[in-house]
Amino acid sequence: MDFDYHGTFARIKAKTSILADRYTMLIKEKNEADARIAELETELAKANAKIAQLSVDLEYLRVVSTIAPNRDQVEQARAMIRNLVRDIDRCIADLTD
Repeated sequence: MDFDYHGTFARIKAKTSILADRYTMLIKEKNEADARIAELETELAKANAKIAQLSVDLEYLRVVSTIAPNRDQVEQARAMIRNLVRDIDRCIADLTD
């Protein structure tokens, strides 16, 4: 029985080297993926904060648009103010006479 220990050892050594290289490559890819995940989580957190801020802004705009007077109300208020100013002017004119 002629067993080639040197050849077997060389094949095992080559396979071990290949496995070590693959392991190193996988570790590098994992580290890159972890970095990308951290980057994406940061972007997601920023996007969620922006969404929350925009939601608050939208709610403020809804409240303001509900409270804000419409065109008819503005015209009525202006007409009332004009009438009050005319009444005040008449009162002042009556007092000066």
